[in-house]
Amino acid sequence: MAFSPNAATVFADGPISIPHQPSKLDIRNLLGSYETTMTNAQKPLVIVASGQSNFARISSSSTWEVPDNLKVWNNYDLTLATPSFTVTTGTAFVTPPSGRGNAAIAFAAEAARDNPTRPVYLIVVARGGTPIANWLPSAPAPDMYAAIQNSVSAALSALGLSAIDVFLWWQGENDAAAPSNYLTNFNELVTQRLQIESWFPIQTPIVIYGIVGDAVNSNPVYAGFEQYLRACANHDPDFRMYVNTPRLPVAYWDDTLHPTGEGYRWLGRQAWQSFSKGVGQAHYYGEGTWTPTLQFGAASVGMTYANRQGVYARIGKLYVAQARITLTAKGSSTGFAVIQGLPGGNILEPVRSINCSRYLNMASLSGGIAGFAIGGQVQLYTHGAASVSVLTQANFTDTSDLWVTAIYTSTY
Repeated sequence: MAFSPNAATVFADGPISIPHQPSKLDIRNLLGSYETTMTNAQKPLVIVASGQSNFARISSSSTWEVPDNLKVWNNYDLTLATPSFTVTTGTAFVTPPSGRGNAAIAFAAEAARDNPTRPVYLIVVARGGTPIANWLPSAPAPDMYAAIQNSVSAALSALGLSAIDVFLWWQGENDAAAPSNYLTNFNELVTQRLQIESWFPIQTPIVIYGIVGDAVNSNPVYAGFEQYLRACANHDPDFRMYVNTPRLPVAYWDDTLHPTGEGYRWLGRQAWQSFSKGVGQAHYYGEGTWTPTLQFGAASVGMTYANRQGVYARIGKLYVAQARITLTAKGSSTGFAVIQGLPGGNILEPVRSINCSRYLNMASLSGGIAGFAIGGQVQLYTHGAASVSVLTQANFTDTSDLWVTAIYTSTY
């Protein structure tokens, strides 16, 4: 019998079938999805930035280019090195000049480059040398929050929009010396001022920049303040994100508080890339430095160091912190030996493993050295086969040398 191709035999994998014909509902849904995608691609992105001098000052950079789709509210003069952001409310969005910018403009510029069909609008209200009190209810003059209200309301009215999309915050240098109430104050700013505004939906993401670290500024109050800014971000990790400013390389700092123009670009790229992947700290990875302090009986009178260095890495709330402490004099204080200054907040159970991997020039030890964490400090002890004894000044000499590693979970 001769083979005769037909509809049932022409394809080896079976009979031919008519391709699927989309229904009217399929076509309508496809067009709706396309329309939504195109609308989002062209929807304005409105960014509000507030804080101190790193949002207020303008730095030069020969490689700074302004995307065509970026506009900045004209409540200040971008031609000035240190413009006054609180004098006027502003009247219109303008194109910022090339070759000049700051941390807020750098973030907005990265957003504009990533979304070339989407107009990006930036509103900045910032002032150098100003504590957080000026943003809170019953604020002293100048009332920074009133300035935000005035500029944002006018800018949104000019755009015909009703809400902002992102809030940037770089502030804290003036609060670093007395930070104990900073988290409470920041939450008050968010919940009692920003979130009561119709233009600030409760889901509005907040990007919180860190301040200078100890690699650039030797004043310990600045490095110590980082944990309070991290706490502000971790307080609401679904809608707040921390920017690890201390990671900015030393070469990108103009002085001990302010990055260069290229430094602002570096931070803008880092912040936008992290933000665009999703706000939140649940899977946050960060690195930094910390300054370990050895104490006997909660004091360190007369103690001096040859080495006093600390580094850490974290994933979410899990920290791995390392330190080296080398003494040149143990001083006159007496009591239990503790190491202060661990990064993060209070140590949480159950992970609080402290290991002293190497030690030299110690005295009267009955075994190896280990430790456990209480609050933000490490209490050191020596352990033998059958007993454990806390370390005191008697176990140290003027040349003691310790390498310590701590693995723990923290409140932030």
